[in-house]
Amino acid sequence: MNSKQLAAFQALETAVHELQYLSALLIRFEEAWTAGNRNADGSYSCHFQSYDDANIHSFLSHEIERRASRLRLDFLACFEVREGKDV
Repeated sequence: MNSKQLAAFQALETAVHELQYLSALLIRFEEAWTAGNRNADGSYSCHFQSYDDANIHSFLSHEIERRASRLRLDFLACFEVREGKDV
């Protein structure tokens, strides 16, 4: 593996950790936000308690989607082959 590939893999590893962190934040937020809102059938009521809650949830969801999309592109770029040579 050359230095360019190594740097790309290190960047991917960082991006994966960031996604894991954001995903954990979203899960904790959703758990806290639905606490006490359990329905009789065991499901949760999915309504926001405030406009701020909706904004936080929306931001985390969109940020995860944006970073995951970028990660996919970066991952593919690591393995892209041009003219028979690794990029």
